[in-house]
Amino acid sequence: AILKLLPEMGLFGGIACVLAIGLERLVAIVYVLFISAYCLYAAFLIIAYYEPGREICSIPTPFHGAAAGRWAQTLLISNALTAAVYCAVAATLRTKCSVSDITRRAFRCLFTIMLLDVGGWAVSIVFVNLAYAME
Repeated sequence: AILKLLPEMGLFGGIACVLAIGLERLVAIVYVLFISAYCLYAAFLIIAYYEPGREICSIPTPFHGAAAGRWAQTLLISNALTAAVYCAVAATLRTKCSVSDITRRAFRCLFTIMLLDVGGWAVSIVFVNLAYAME
C-alpha cells in the first residue's frame, strides 16, 4: 500500500488540476455571458431613455434622463467590485509565504493598472454626478 502512495498523490493532484481547469473554463463562459448582458444593459439604457437633440461627443451623452444616473451607478458598482476582488487577491498573496517574487511583481503590475483604470473611471463618475447635480 505504501508503494502506491506517490501514484495516488499524483492522481489526486491531477484531478485537482483538471477540476481547476474546468472551473476556470466555466468562469470564462459565464463571464462571456455576463459581459454580453452588461453590454446589452448599456444599449437598453440608451434606447429606453432616448431623447432627440444635439449632443456633445462624450461617453455619458447617449444616456438621457434617469439612464445617466443608472449608468453611473452601474459603473460605480462594477468598479467597486473590481477593486474589492483585486484587494482580496492582494491580501491572499500577501499572507502566502510560498508565492514567488515574480508572481507578486506581476500582480503588483496588474493591481497598478486596475487602480489607474478604476481610479480614472471613479473620478469621471464623480464629475458626471456633480454635473448632473448642478443642473
